[in-house]
Amino acid sequence: MDKNRIGHGFIYKFSLYIIACAVIVLLLVLIYDYRVSENAIIDNIKNNGGTLAAATLNEINTYFNTAQQIPQDISNTLESCNFTQKEMMGLLKTAVENCEEIYGATIAFEPYMTGENKYFFGPHFYKPDGNVKYLDFGTEKYNYFTLDWYTGPKKMNKGVWSEPYFAEGKLMVTYSEPFYKNIDGKRTFCGVVTCDIDLRWLEKLLGDIKVFNTGYAFILSSKGVFIGRKNNEADLGKGIFVVAESRGDDQRRELGKKMTSNRVGFDEYYSYSLGKKCFVSYAPLKETGWSIAVIIPQDEPFSDLYIITWNIFTIGAGGYLFILILIIMAISGFLRVNFYIRKR
Repeated sequence: MDKNRIGHGFIYKFSLYIIACAVIVLLLVLIYDYRVSENAIIDNIKNNGGTLAAATLNEINTYFNTAQQIPQDISNTLESCNFTQKEMMGLLKTAVENCEEIYGATIAFEPYMTGENKYFFGPHFYKPDGNVKYLDFGTEKYNYFTLDWYTGPKKMNKGVWSEPYFAEGKLMVTYSEPFYKNIDGKRTFCGVVTCDIDLRWLEKLLGDIKVFNTGYAFILSSKGVFIGRKNNEADLGKGIFVVAESRGDDQRRELGKKMTSNRVGFDEYYSYSLGKKCFVSYAPLKETGWSIAVIIPQDEPFSDLYIITWNIFTIGAGGYLFILILIIMAISGFLRVNFYIRKR
């Protein structure tokens, strides 16, 4: 009887050893398969994130190219033709009326360049409610000669996009194109033609982007200001460097440096609005010097992989347990029969 018990003990230990080895093999296979699948999913996220960013950039570029073409055309027209003030104002008003992309437009002249002995001349047409209205920027109270949208293109001798700013409760951006005249044989700077864009359409465009369940997209200006951030409206108009400094977030600061340097990349990112780790795919918007970022929560692309891996492990473990029971029952039965035969 003692030998029978010893035999049973040996059977149990040997069976457990076999099953333990099998479970270890199963775990190694699952870990390998998980890592391979994880890398494949990350590569897919990179590709899809880059594709989504590129498609969005293409749509934004088309919009901005259409808008900036207006001041460029007006600038070329002013350089090649002579207009009266009335004709210039009519040209400007027509452009604002007929271009859906722009909110307003201005022709701002250098002092005394209109031939009317006027120091200021800055007609501005805009459409706050869809109807075109007129506003005169040419006043001492509004000294546009000192403002960035005027001094930038004058200094750089080329068209310039402004940083985003709030006006009339809207987030706006302005494109300024310089124009020149041949005066006394010299190409002389005469003023700036601008167009203003209401960025609510951009906020809507980014807000409509679907990235898994909770992912989102935002744009950084050339100085790192958030534009159209879907999940944390409090940060609109603020800078990524301001947020990083207030939170002591070196990772976010580094991302801001990369994005404002017009780099293309894919990094890890912690989203405060989602409260979890994410991936970020980013690419530059070359027309404006801005950069778009697509935020992808790390847990959402892997949710199916987690479930599949756990199901395989559970089924495998259950199968091995079932086999262990069958082995123990079969060998125990065999030993009982063998013991009975020997006893006889």
